[in-house]
Amino acid sequence: MRAWLQLLLIPFFLLLIVMQVELLVTRRATVALESERLAAGCELRIVQISDYHEFESQLSLRRILRWVAESDADFVAVTGDVLNAKPRNLPAVEALFEGLAEASIPCFFVAGNHDEQHRVSGMLEELFQRTGVRMLDNHSVILETAAGPVRVAGTRDAYSGYAKLDTALAATAAEEASYTVLLTHSPDLIPELEETDGVDVDLVLCGHTHGGQIRLPFVGALYVSGQGWLPRWDRGLFTLENGTRVYVDSGVGWTWQPFRLGAPSQITVVTVRGTG
Repeated sequence: MRAWLQLLLIPFFLLLIVMQVELLVTRRATVALESERLAAGCELRIVQISDYHEFESQLSLRRILRWVAESDADFVAVTGDVLNAKPRNLPAVEALFEGLAEASIPCFFVAGNHDEQHRVSGMLEELFQRTGVRMLDNHSVILETAAGPVRVAGTRDAYSGYAKLDTALAATAAEEASYTVLLTHSPDLIPELEETDGVDVDLVLCGHTHGGQIRLPFVGALYVSGQGWLPRWDRGLFTLENGTRVYVDSGVGWTWQPFRLGAPSQITVVTVRGTG
């Protein structure tokens, strides 16, 4: 009986090791797109960091900051939930944004549902003022890039009910832009995006799902808050019927319990090659 028990425990402990590795060793994912709205031969490059959740892995932080520094990105998009519902490790968040500031790359932030709970404290606003991060609260800006002027729009969190897409896009409606990137935390905004004509928004970057945090082969994510069981918008690149591309990043950190399975911790480098 003891021998059989030991044999049964081996795969259990191997599974625990895999779950910890996928949580603590952040990887770098890539997404490659094309657009006729960007100048031919030029690229728009974005680094997306989502759902940091006061991550405590120094190994991952060093890897993330090195990848950002090496990315030659036009901007960094932090798509929400850098905090937890009950903050426990604020120095980790400070270390992330202070490190990003050293890269001297424009950095934009939109709030996630966990961040929204702490808006009254002003803790993020003070940090962003110190590190030069631009918070996009239902707002947009025009960023000049080698591929052309790019509209970077950002909404507050749709899962929390604060997103105002029209307001975000209207902020720069009178200004010329070749391409529009929308930053929003939750895929809950997708139904509203599906109702647009596809011209106003070319690319959406969001997170929130953690890729399900647990994914099974041939099934995918089991559950995502806001979408329920077997969610449709769990992870990866999607194309809406109106032509808008949506990328759902599975993020860096964790909630509920400290493990990941089939949805490793990651950041994403998005490259849009111009063909216009």
